[in-house]
Amino acid sequence: MRYDLQNFTEQQIQAALDAANIDAAIELWKAKDWPAYSRTRDVLIAVLRARRGDEVQLPHLQFIYFVHTHLQPHIGGYMPDRSVFARDLPGGRSIGDALWVRATKGEFFSEVL
Repeated sequence: MRYDLQNFTEQQIQAALDAANIDAAIELWKAKDWPAYSRTRDVLIAVLRARRGDEVQLPHLQFIYFVHTHLQPHIGGYMPDRSVFARDLPGGRSIGDALWVRATKGEFFSEVL
């Protein structure tokens, strides 16, 4: 199964925990590097499902939910995550758009859960 922790080495797990945060997610999106984003997210979800949730912090959750909280709202209708990740902002939205600027700065995630 995709989220089985046995699919990943301890080095891969530690690398994902060290690298995953909202800034990394945004940079991967800008580079359109879905494979790296997806692999990192898969590792983090596997860690959560393996009952090692104490290792997963808020920055990791921000990374996991980047597509749904930052990108999906800018797309009309439903698209698979990979398609949303690879797509540029839809027409009518510019990088200067205030909502997008707030979202990519991660202000949404500054709230305490």
